[in-house]
Amino acid sequence: MEIVDLKKENCTIECKKAKGGLPSSIWETYSAFANTKGGIIYLGIAQINDDTFVSAMLSDNEVDKLEKDLWSTLNDHEKISINLLSNEDVSICLYDSFPVIKIVVKPAEREYRPVYINGNPYKGTYRRNHEGDYHCTPEEIKAMMRDSGSGNQDLLCLEELGLDVFSEDSISSYKNRLSALHPEHVFLKSPQEKFLEQLGAIRLGKDNKFHPTRAGLLMFGLDYKIVYEYPEYFLDYQEHREDGPNVRWTDRVISGSGEWSGNLYDFYSKIVSKLTVDLPTPFRMENITRRDENDLHISIREALCNAISNADFYQKGGLVIHKYADRIEFINPGTMRISVEQAYKGGESDARNKTILKMFNLVGVGERAGSGIPKIVASSKEYGFALPEIIESFNPDKVKLIIHLSHTIGKE
Repeated sequence: MEIVDLKKENCTIECKKAKGGLPSSIWETYSAFANTKGGIIYLGIAQINDDTFVSAMLSDNEVDKLEKDLWSTLNDHEKISINLLSNEDVSICLYDSFPVIKIVVKPAEREYRPVYINGNPYKGTYRRNHEGDYHCTPEEIKAMMRDSGSGNQDLLCLEELGLDVFSEDSISSYKNRLSALHPEHVFLKSPQEKFLEQLGAIRLGKDNKFHPTRAGLLMFGLDYKIVYEYPEYFLDYQEHREDGPNVRWTDRVISGSGEWSGNLYDFYSKIVSKLTVDLPTPFRMENITRRDENDLHISIREALCNAISNADFYQKGGLVIHKYADRIEFINPGTMRISVEQAYKGGESDARNKTILKMFNLVGVGERAGSGIPKIVASSKEYGFALPEIIESFNPDKVKLIIHLSHTIGKE
């Protein structure tokens, strides 16, 4: 196949001359693409300025040697932590009638991250941005390592903390909500400690005493206790009546203020009505009862729950929500655990905080089936709003979901 439309190098394109052999920098790019969003490496093309490419005029023998060295190094675990490539990912193309090796590097599944080189994740892990490959910070590497684990990471027992971390008012409010929704639920018949254990909020430690789990601390803890485990923990809701760089918030709810518990459950309870209070509510009847909410209300509640259940509270930035007249922005620390494309498609869920999501599910909030984004898309189309946007960025890692509330034409 002839390469005819080669654009300048960017987040997903890298050209390497490779005339004198396999360049050592290819492995930094391989690591960077694997740990970010994937990309294509061309061996045999040199970029001499922003938009000019020249062929390295590789011979067939040079191409054969490059391929052999490529596969040999990929399968050397002292050099590369994992080989993500299959035969279909490496092909021979032509550029200016000379052979070029095209290498398609897919983003690594979270179980295999970080993808690193030279046997040391803290010295050999890279990511990609517009400037090229950059060396990951220790915080980014630790975040990838946390995400690579299986099971419910937020079920980890925090044995250095006691049950005094909890807000009794938060637990009581949660139980009342559960009782109103499921008055005969078996958890409600249990004593307090057993109830919290059934939720996943506490576990027995090695000392045979109950201690909070990560999920329990975040969901029901007092914020000045939460920061013992999560120093970067911060919750921030801002409401803006006007847009613009110099316009301050008109309503704000933050953790750490000392005016409330500062935990996730109370944060959700405080702001969910603020998010939906002025949304359009067309008159609808179900049987003989008026229905005062619609799919858009449900979608925004789902978005709030998803932002909470997918946040990495060890990372900087905190959970921040901005409400404007024409949009709502949900910004959570941490990367996507599934691809953006899969999130739009739906049907797959991989919440970072599975136990927290379960706790919300029990009181009628959130979905497990990965239908959150498709539901938001459907409700946006119903009202003719611009389609929602998901923007993932790195260093610091964060995900922004923008739900538009205006009739601006959006991109498919």
